[in-house]
Formats: sequence, structure tokens, C-alpha cells
Amino acid sequence: TNINRIQETMNGIFMESRQPTSTPRFIYAHFVLPHETFYFDSMGKRLPELYTLRTRLNKKDYVNQVAYANKFIIAPIVDSILQHTERPAIIIIQGDHGYRNYPPHQIQLEFENLNMIFFPGKKYDAFDQTNTIVNTFRIVLNTFFEKQLPLLKDSSINLLKMKTH
Repeated sequence: TNINRIQETMNGIFMESRQPTSTPRFIYAHFVLPHETFYFDSMGKRLPELYTLRTRLNKKDYVNQVAYANKFIIAPIVDSILQHTERPAIIIIQGDHGYRNYPPHQIQLEFENLNMIFFPGKKYDAFDQTNTIVNTFRIVLNTFFEKQLPLLKDSSINLLKMKTH
């Protein structure tokens, strides 16, 4: 189930981040939350199964799932990485989309997704409030690996909801 996948993924991140290494590593994980079906309330209490099976995507449950993810998944993962990593860590936590049930005239809001970045030394000069996630890895490579990649135009396209003419 998705609940088991969440716990297995967290355990994997905890194990990997604690492994000693002399070289940089890229650890990737994907969580299927906040996502329908919503299994938890904002305090981590398991929602009744009958409720979760009948619930459609709604903003209240989405926001509660975001709060749950922030407190019970993201915060412990970040704390563990910072506590157990011997070398300076770059931590990137991004969502693949935001809330999806906006009316058609607000579809662009679906791309206001989570974009949390921690850089050692707080080297955030290349970021501004309008950056989308399209340039994140270019900024990492330019800032920490002495690359000179040009930044791409920030843009987002939802192929499933594009109007065809």
C-alpha cells in the first residue's frame, strides 16, 4: 500500500544518509503525498478507511496532508540528513505539482508546488521568488560545481489540460 511505501522510503533515506562516504552522493526518493487518497490528518492520525475510500480531491484534506508531510516526513528526513552527514549537504525537496482541483481559470496555480532548498553556506543568490523548479539543478551545478550553465526560461505546461485547437 501507499502507507507502507511511505515508511519504506523514509527508512531507506535514513539508512542511506547515515552511510559514511568520501564522495558526493545523490539520494532520490519519491513520496506519493500529499496525494489522493489522503490517509492522514494534519497530526498524523490515520483517517478511517471508509472515509479515505470515498473522499475525492478536496482542499481541506490536501492541506491537512501537506501539514502531515511537513511535520512527520520532511522535518525528520532533513534533521536526519543534517545530523548524520559528515560533509556539507545540499538538500532539495520538491513537489511534482501542487493542488490539482482549481477551476479552469486558475490552472496555473497547480504549478505552485513545494520547492525547498538547503545549501551549505546559505548560497541562495541565484534564486529569486519567481523561480520554478526547472532551473534547480542548473543552479546547483553552477553554484557548487563551477559550471556556467545558462538558466532556462521558467515555464510550466500541463499536457493533460492543454487546450487543443
